[in-house]
Amino acid sequence: MLKVLIVDDENLAREELKRLLKQLQGVTVVGEARTGQEALAILDTQDIDVVLLDIKMPDMDGLAFARVAPEDIRMVFCTAYSEHAAEAFELSAFDYIVKPVHSDRLESVINKLRLTMEKDSAHTLLPQEHGLLLKFGGDYKIVKIADIIRFESVGNHVAIYTAYGKTYLHMALSKVEQKLDPKYFVKASRSDIVRISAIDRIEPGVAAGTLLMVLKNGDEVDVSRRQAASIRQFFSW
Repeated sequence: MLKVLIVDDENLAREELKRLLKQLQGVTVVGEARTGQEALAILDTQDIDVVLLDIKMPDMDGLAFARVAPEDIRMVFCTAYSEHAAEAFELSAFDYIVKPVHSDRLESVINKLRLTMEKDSAHTLLPQEHGLLLKFGGDYKIVKIADIIRFESVGNHVAIYTAYGKTYLHMALSKVEQKLDPKYFVKASRSDIVRISAIDRIEPGVAAGTLLMVLKNGDEVDVSRRQAASIRQFFSW
């Protein structure tokens, strides 16, 4: 099921998108927001595949939202302003629909999105014995996936925590996640992926609805509200 978040300050526009999406199979609207700020709050608690959003909105407009949105969220702009298309695509928009939104155009975008997601999920997972050539200081070392404790998003890089220390890789965390076997790794937040066997215990987090992972090496990793439910379910009977 494709999970959609609609972001538009006009109620009629949101209702029209919901009406059009209701006609499509395998699509569900899991949330609505009137501003970019409201949308970010929803992303902290809901698992979303795609955001359909307007550009001209109060508080935080669509382009401002795109600059700070999680990198794994696909965005489709639905707006009356065609002149912002170039900037939207520079901000990694998946597509750009000029209002009024027609059913055939929206269906085409949704179908293209499904194909893209299927291709992403078809990536070959790296076996635990696969070796990565990583640099530690001035030396290079081949590190097995099995020896990696944690991946952390740091700007345009990923910090890799291993038994040999920490190093960096110029890659988005979302790309790393596509290669990791979920039998061995769990996503704690938009910024962290942790080896399951490296977790010592899980405690309540500081913020309501969050958790705190304490690793066997003493490191602490925050679990976002968005991921907390999945973590609880994973470690339940």
